[in-house]
Amino acid sequence: MTVIKYNLHDMYVIKYNLHDMYVIKYNLHDMTVIKYNLHDMTVIKYNLHDMYVIKYNLHDMTVITYSLHDMSVIKYN
Repeated sequence: MTVIKYNLHDMYVIKYNLHDMYVIKYNLHDMTVIKYNLHDMTVIKYNLHDMYVIKYNLHDMTVITYSLHDMSVIKYN
């Protein structure tokens, strides 16, 4: 139960997985990957260019940033 949309003009790919309840957007233009997980209410953004990951947890209202550039982890609650 997956649907994949390729947009070559705007340089992104979106994968909809209806069985596992998530959406992943691969943006080749700005080098980001965003995963929307509807099952556990999280959004994760991977920025491959600037080397960081941000996890938004909508269930417990927290944000965690992981910076691979300066090796830091920050949690906002």
